[in-house]
Amino acid sequence: MIAEAYVIEAEVQVLGMLLFDQAAIARVIDMLKAEYFSVHSHQKIYQAILAVHSSGRTTDVLNVCHQLKINGQLLEVGGHGVVGRMIDTVVTSANIDHLAALIIESRLGELIACRAF
Repeated sequence: MIAEAYVIEAEVQVLGMLLFDQAAIARVIDMLKAEYFSVHSHQKIYQAILAVHSSGRTTDVLNVCHQLKINGQLLEVGGHGVVGRMIDTVVTSANIDHLAALIIESRLGELIACRAF
């Protein structure tokens, strides 16, 4: 099983990459679902990114925060600062596929473990 802290960091990195690189969303949109994120606020941020993307707007920090505000979720996820900090350590989205797969693998592992009991 993958360490929870590593998965949470992977989630932050994926969200940051999606905010950093508009083209990155096309690489994960078909395989990564909001419910795969282990942190509830990350699920909400990802859903906001998808909503902004589907409306044809740029999936940057301002538009995603605006979408979260419209949804009444901006404060719930930690505000502009939390969303903005997600891109602080991102310099490339080159490994988004690997990190998205790690998130999916972790979630599927949890589901299998739950069914085993």
